[in-house]
Amino acid sequence: IPLGFDLAPFQNNYDQNRKKIREKFEISEDTIAIAIVGRITGIKDHHYFLDVIQEVHQKTQKKTKIFIVGDGDMKSEIAERIEPMTKSGINISMTSWVFDIAEFNAGMDIMCLTSKNEGTPVSLIEAQASNIPVISTEVGGVSDIVEQNETGFIIPRMNKSEFVSKLQLLIENDEIRNKMKSKGWHNVYEKYSYQRLAKDMDIYYKELLNR
Repeated sequence: IPLGFDLAPFQNNYDQNRKKIREKFEISEDTIAIAIVGRITGIKDHHYFLDVIQEVHQKTQKKTKIFIVGDGDMKSEIAERIEPMTKSGINISMTSWVFDIAEFNAGMDIMCLTSKNEGTPVSLIEAQASNIPVISTEVGGVSDIVEQNETGFIIPRMNKSEFVSKLQLLIENDEIRNKMKSKGWHNVYEKYSYQRLAKDMDIYYKELLNR
């Protein structure tokens, strides 16, 4: 039986939360906000993420603002890596952990995951519940969460150039991004809401009792 979450907060006050976060982090209307959420540790491979961001920055004319959300044993190493990147004109912020992820997500436009391995990545469920298209390496349970080409893109882990090209596409193509935004909520609500979890448990226990 898959996990189940209270997903309603990711839709409640969405417009107000988006305005609040965009103002707080000074994200202009014509800027695409891109986030990666999770522990800053080796298995999440933030270096892969930053490699992609560097390449995309060289290819696109669109304004972007990058958010690294989380904390972990590699935080200082990643901070050191992004210092010259910010000096070269790439707009990157490290926020540490965010207390209200539903509020924060409302201000984002694209969610990335570059992990080497995953179980069920909750950040991608929360992203889709927040109307955010996702792009992720093809690891663990990602393919169960993301509808390929519908709510996001799943990229073979070794194909970094494909990750770059699909991220650039999401940044530059408003139509594709908006189409994926509209489908994300329905995808995860059907699969990962606590209402579905309770229903599945109810059915399962009744099956056991009937035996």
